Amino acid sequence: MCLVYGASGALLIAAMAASNPAQKPEAPTRVELHVAETVDFVRSRLPAGWAPEIGIVCGSGLGGLVSGVAIVASIPYAAIPHFPVSSVQGHGKALVFGTLGGKRIVALTGRFHFYEGLHPATVAYGVRCVAALGAKVLVVTNAAGGVNPGYEKQDIMLIEDHISFCCLAGVHPLGAERVLSAVSVVVANFGLPQ
Repeated sequence: MCLVYGASGALLIAAMAASNPAQKPEAPTRVELHVAETVDFVRSRLPAGWAPEIGIVCGSGLGGLVSGVAIVASIPYAAIPHFPVSSVQGHGKALVFGTLGGKRIVALTGRFHFYEGLHPATVAYGVRCVAALGAKVLVVTNAAGGVNPGYEKQDIMLIEDHISFCCLAGVHPLGAERVLSAVSVVVANFGLPQ
């Protein structure tokens, strides 16, 4: 899965959750069972054989993207078994399936956040479902800022890394080594004492 991600690093859990072929098979986890139930439900609402190629997680201000989608199905989060519902004002609350630019897509019109009090597995749940539905590419969007004075309002930028300060307390999907590495880079770049 290709991942273009925004500031919600917890979403990266799902991209990292691919099974390791070197591990012996284990019984499915509760989350895996829930994902299977969710996917079965969603597929029952789609045309036979229809599967997305691309998953798009619409962050703040990008829910309007679905206005350009030739929609084949729209399913409210609240109607989907085990699916979380975002509490953030302005975020949509539906999975939208259709074509955009000639590609079959599924769009999560709103996303879920660690700061809403959700467990990281819940934050990543929609992305796990998108992958299980067949999407091989994931685009995650968000409203982000930067320190580059050349940035203008509504510029598109690719975020290659970030520091999730709220996750420095020990809950981070990338692991402590990655967090400490990112902190060291920021400290070095701003000339702060290490």
